[in-house]
Amino acid sequence: AQGADARLVKIQAGLKAFGNDDIKLDGVIGARTKSAIKEFQSLFGLPQTGEPDEVVYAKMREIGLTD
Repeated sequence: AQGADARLVKIQAGLKAFGNDDIKLDGVIGARTKSAIKEFQSLFGLPQTGEPDEVVYAKMREIGLTD
């Protein structure tokens, strides 16, 4: 699960860089992280799961929000 946690923190950092200033980089999928992920997914035409999945991570890498 270590890999997933690291990815989640990178996704949270990406969400923060995207303008969600109140996102905590805690590696926990709270309600705020879920809603920010859904918003991100919606903007990019991704399935709105609210989950920090590989699709979200790949899109963030593609647009330069995370490495």
